[in-house]
Amino acid sequence: MDTIEIDIDARLVDVIQHIKLLKCRINQLNKDKQKCEEFIRRWFDHPEEGSIKYDFMDKKLTITTGYNYTFNKLSHGDYLLSDRRINPRFDPVKQVIKFELNKKTIRNCEEFGSPEDKLLMSSFVKATPKKLHITIVDMEASKNE
Repeated sequence: MDTIEIDIDARLVDVIQHIKLLKCRINQLNKDKQKCEEFIRRWFDHPEEGSIKYDFMDKKLTITTGYNYTFNKLSHGDYLLSDRRINPRFDPVKQVIKFELNKKTIRNCEEFGSPEDKLLMSSFVKATPKKLHITIVDMEASKNE
């Protein structure tokens, strides 16, 4: 291994360490931000749900609160099979038709499809690059877990 390769490896190690440090900082900053936001919400005595604009000094603050509702997937079958039904006016569950793309089929069409198939598919399927994401796991730390 020549010196250039060692330098490149050392630089990569530095960059990986820097990413790990940034991730820790970002996590801490997000926690701090949440605490600050909660302080501001309480300061204005903002309700648990809703969006209100507040004027404070030379600032306009919009505070938005609310709830995320999720359907308990474990009770999905119980919901469908139950004889008891909630009043239709209050039933929060709506059945919808959902279209999902099959990536393997798209790739097969791109590789093996006829020009006509590729042209037709490109008219309703758009491909955009994903955001780059790198996960770093310390091998020593993962061995001890």
